[in-house]
Amino acid sequence: MEPLTASDGFAITMIVMMLLAMSIIASLGFCMRANVARRDRQVDDLLDEVSDDEKSKNQVPADEVPPTQAWERDDDWWKK
Repeated sequence: MEPLTASDGFAITMIVMMLLAMSIIASLGFCMRANVARRDRQVDDLLDEVSDDEKSKNQVPADEVPPTQAWERDDDWWKK
């Protein structure tokens, strides 16, 4: 069996580094998947409540619709 040369050592080192990098990425993915499974129901309820509040703020009541100008088209002009 021949002794390892400098180029063999470099190739083995690069393979080890690539395996290390892939194992780190895999462990990060595993941790992210585990944390998503433990998500609190209260957080989901809070996010739903915040989104409902935002929707209600953005809605304009029917009696407060600004009048249209003479040059403006209807919203569905392209359907005709």
